[in-house]
Amino acid sequence: MPLSPKDTARDTARAVWRRIPTGLRRSLLFGTTRMAAPAARMPGPAPAEPIVIVGPVSSATGLGEGARLAIRALRSQGLDVRGFDVSQVMLGGDPAEPVDKGLPVQAGPGTVILHVNAPLAPLALLMLGRAALKGKRIIGYFAWELPDLPDDWIAALDHVHEIWVPSRFTAEAFRRHTDRPVHVVAHPVPVSGGQAVERAPRRADRPFTVLTPFNMASGFTRKNPLAAVRAFKLAFGEGGDDARLILKTHHVSAYSAGYAELAALIDGDPRISVLDRTMDRTELDRLVSSSDAVMLLHRSEGFGLPLAEAMGRGVPVVATNWSGNTDFMNFDNSCPVSYCLVPARDPQGSYDHADQLWAEPSAENAAVHLRRLRDDPDHAAELGRAASLTIRERCSPKAFAERSGALLMADAALC
Repeated sequence: MPLSPKDTARDTARAVWRRIPTGLRRSLLFGTTRMAAPAARMPGPAPAEPIVIVGPVSSATGLGEGARLAIRALRSQGLDVRGFDVSQVMLGGDPAEPVDKGLPVQAGPGTVILHVNAPLAPLALLMLGRAALKGKRIIGYFAWELPDLPDDWIAALDHVHEIWVPSRFTAEAFRRHTDRPVHVVAHPVPVSGGQAVERAPRRADRPFTVLTPFNMASGFTRKNPLAAVRAFKLAFGEGGDDARLILKTHHVSAYSAGYAELAALIDGDPRISVLDRTMDRTELDRLVSSSDAVMLLHRSEGFGLPLAEAMGRGVPVVATNWSGNTDFMNFDNSCPVSYCLVPARDPQGSYDHADQLWAEPSAENAAVHLRRLRDDPDHAAELGRAASLTIRERCSPKAFAERSGALLMADAALC
């Protein structure tokens, strides 16, 4: 069937757009939407219900998961929460498990919470529509992973009345560039019950299993799985079958150079496997719970949601002792890895800021932690119990809802 004139024009426009260099495309998109989107005049309307969570709600990305967790956490406290999906303009995400988006968003009092990267906030607001925004307080829930903000993030801050961030590390970056309120609100992490998690001991016939999750499309260099492979080989040598490493990723084809480097380092080691597919929430939770440790030797994290989720399940974590995850990781509940700071260079471009620093974690120190977790099950169990209690106290859906509610009530009193 021949394409309609409208479809032909759309496909032609997309083809032309893709031929424009990436940097210029970003500048055109962000600059145009900033000019078109409404600015958030201070002090702004008082917050109220309904609460509208705007983000890639149906996308299997970190931003999408954060939006879905926020919707569920706030609804669990009886609040009127609506979801507004902008997945169609966010790249790099496969479909995720659906979440009930609730009633349509209409004009009038309410609160909009944007779960997008700051440069895309103006576009998200335009998608929601000026009529729906009228009378609402606009909050940006943003997470940037380096010590300072890029120019396109700074330029977008005038479109929100206040900023929520998941960690103190991220808060410091934003406070350098705005006088709008910046509040730390940790991501809600699903937990069960009020007691410490008691995990069954590993069976003697089962290899010690380490899980490293990352997304090839959005941050191969930042997530740094190469260091995880090095640490695993340092910890357990080049042979034997008493340990294995699972690299859980997706979108390998999005960065073939990175995957080639990873495959060369693995070098056919049968103990190391790469899972390249999107898992639903139940399957991913099962994979995490069946692991003996989760290791992320990241160079920087805005929060570290995979680490917090593993800790909430009582799984010991081994991770770089720098950036957002240090809000909930310490030597009593996890295995923080030593590091040095180096210039942030990223071949994929997202975090290529040579004037800023990020961490180079010590694979040798990570290997020491891995060996102890394998050889000392009592130590591993104690860390897991302490980790689960930390997440219940600081990052549970109830803690998120209470913190969010307190901030919204305080804002209402000031407006």
